[in-house]
Amino acid sequence: MGLILGGTVLKGTVSLNQEMMFGPDRQGNFKQVIIKGIHENRVEITEAGEMASVCVAVKVTGKNTEPIKNNHIRKGSCLINCLAQKTKGLNPYQSLCIKYFDAQMKVLHHATTIQEGYQGVLHIGGVRQTV
Repeated sequence: MGLILGGTVLKGTVSLNQEMMFGPDRQGNFKQVIIKGIHENRVEITEAGEMASVCVAVKVTGKNTEPIKNNHIRKGSCLINCLAQKTKGLNPYQSLCIKYFDAQMKVLHHATTIQEGYQGVLHIGGVRQTV
């Protein structure tokens, strides 16, 4: 069973029959998928370059062929190229998944009064999080 995903190619290219990784899930794991179809503006294409807005049909491959379910898909999910596994038993994609970070923010202008306990919202790509 396949899955249709939509989004923008941010870097590189996506082509038919290309093996990619979809994720991360809540544990930081990615599933191996293969690109079975690409559409741009409802027209089937064989390759999409940077900044192309496309829909891709993917099929799960690899050892764990369990299909991708709705609860595996969330904001921030992406397709990335496969990485070579360097150490057996270690997830090479774990370093790509960031759950916590420190940032210094400066509020230049805000329409409401900022008081103690105020929580701003940080936007990074498709992810929004209170800070």
